[in-house]
Amino acid sequence: MPTLRSHAPSCCILASLLALGCEAGDPGVSHEESRRRWRHDSGAGAVDAGPPPIDAGRDAGIDAGRDAAVTPIDAGIDAGRDAGRDAATTPIDAAIADAARDAATDGGGLACPCARRELGALPSELAALAWPELPVTTSVIDVSTDAELRTALDLRSNVTVRVHGAHAGTYTIRGSNVELRLDPDASIESLLIAWSQRRIRIVGGTYDTIQIWLPIDFNTSPQVPQEHLMVSDVSIECVTVRSSDTAFFLHGRRIAILGADVSAARYSLFTGLIAPLQTEDVIIAHSVLRSAGPEATLRFHQALRGVVAHTTLTNPGKHNWRVHGVSGRMYLGDSTLVGTGIMLGNEPGDAIDRAWVVRSTIHYSGINGPIVVSPTTITGLTLTDNVVYTDTPLFLPPPPSSWVITDNTVLPYEPPPGSVEVCR
Repeated sequence: MPTLRSHAPSCCILASLLALGCEAGDPGVSHEESRRRWRHDSGAGAVDAGPPPIDAGRDAGIDAGRDAAVTPIDAGIDAGRDAGRDAATTPIDAAIADAARDAATDGGGLACPCARRELGALPSELAALAWPELPVTTSVIDVSTDAELRTALDLRSNVTVRVHGAHAGTYTIRGSNVELRLDPDASIESLLIAWSQRRIRIVGGTYDTIQIWLPIDFNTSPQVPQEHLMVSDVSIECVTVRSSDTAFFLHGRRIAILGADVSAARYSLFTGLIAPLQTEDVIIAHSVLRSAGPEATLRFHQALRGVVAHTTLTNPGKHNWRVHGVSGRMYLGDSTLVGTGIMLGNEPGDAIDRAWVVRSTIHYSGINGPIVVSPTTITGLTLTDNVVYTDTPLFLPPPPSSWVITDNTVLPYEPPPGSVEVCR
């Protein structure tokens, strides 16, 4: 059975706390250190039934896939929706577009020191992970009033929009190749991205929520997710989110969140509700995300290739990192989890083909289990080089032969250092 290395003043005292027996110490480890078995405590009640569906009546932007305050846009009106360009602008020559994109990247084109692209050493199975393409823009406009901002986002593609001031209400990006840059003291209450858009970059400023429309046309039948409505290539950098509900409600192809500072009353990030489609290539790095406890910090459903790296997740109640649905290649590395831990594959219909938790630290003070995973729904799981500060059991089941659990350490609970919520 796999083991964790345990550093403790008294192995037997910790054993009584953890319902885990003492074993002989490791060669080369001090006499105060001992091995501790990982096993499942079936009576812990650790499996969480998960969040209820998001209330469609409360937030039409989440469940109706459109801004409740704006009538649906006719697909034929906005050429930017399907063609990825301004209807009034001729297509950009491909060579010019490539050069513009290269110039915009500028070593990542990052807008703040926290928005770095370093992810650490990823498993070879994540070689196909793709970063979002950056937008190609041909004009720059400045907006200060609510009307100017709404008009700019409603009607324009291939544009950089520089936003000044505070903007209450909901605003929807309805074009492709849009870069939205907010002044440090600027804010947008609710920002949505409409169906089918591509190459959207959101830089700086403060928000209550940033969402992508569900890829479901609620004006037609059947009301099911449709591939052609999926959004792709969204980069969110250096934003501050202070959310009264869910900070990020995102799904699509190639989405990156870099250098974000988030506090949310419910989820910091929720992706899902699009089965049988999957959200692909989600990257969250060098960020700090806090959820208040009623729901998980990061909750992924129907996700393929999701990477969380060099990030701090904080939650006093629900698990910090959860993966459910038909998902695969899900990775948590070089990160710190405060309050709670992880839950993978513990809901009906879950099927996770591969997951990793590596080089991460958990400061666990919760009641729902630091590491809750299912041996029947996770084909491959790697837990390596992690440190868990806890005074309660880890609730790990006997691992299948396809799992790799090595070189992990358990210590008595300690709170995290004060610097844990600084991006790194």
